[in-house]
Amino acid sequence: MEERLEGERSLILRQLTRHVGALPDSARSHIDTLAISQLEALGEALLDFSNLDDLEAWLMQQGSRQSHIDPAQLEQSNPFVARSLLQPHSS
Repeated sequence: MEERLEGERSLILRQLTRHVGALPDSARSHIDTLAISQLEALGEALLDFSNLDDLEAWLMQQGSRQSHIDPAQLEQSNPFVARSLLQPHSS
């Protein structure tokens, strides 16, 4: 499953770069947190993007749909991000 997720993410990033140009780190980071179903939706949506603003609007819309982070889903989609978000931070 992890290999499929990474393969899909890599393909989407290449397609986006070709379609709208170089991606800012913030967009790449956001895409790294997307679940497989969201990556699939992004793969379809990017065909309608005209520029980077369209991608950023789509990513913001996805963020507003996720008011709750499911730790199991996040761990499965991106273990590194899950650990950094879910571990207590020392003050």
